[in-house]
Amino acid sequence: MAKKIMVVDDEPGIQRSVKRVLEKEGYDIVTASSGRECLDKLEKEHVDLIILDIIMPDMDGGMVAKQIRENKKYDDTKIIHLSVLKQLPGQEAIQKKQNIEYHIAKPFDNKDLIKKVKQVIG
Repeated sequence: MAKKIMVVDDEPGIQRSVKRVLEKEGYDIVTASSGRECLDKLEKEHVDLIILDIIMPDMDGGMVAKQIRENKKYDDTKIIHLSVLKQLPGQEAIQKKQNIEYHIAKPFDNKDLIKKVKQVIG
């Protein structure tokens, strides 16, 4: 059975790009356009990994990750941040605390994205 990944980004082009790249690798992809939609979809279906944008209009990726990590139901769900923001000093400690696997900067290299996804969920 294919691993399931949720791509959460308010930019439709990024969603389509990530979805296309990862579907070619055999992953089952679900998308969400906001933090709220991500949390709602998580209530209905299990995903192995969430690729989560940080800057979103309704709820930023940090807030979404915090809510996910506060719910024991999602202890096995991995998270990768995807953002135009550079990794700032001190951010790595916050990500480690929230159990964030990686931070990938936009624009991203498809091969790097695939490599990191495979490192996280196989």
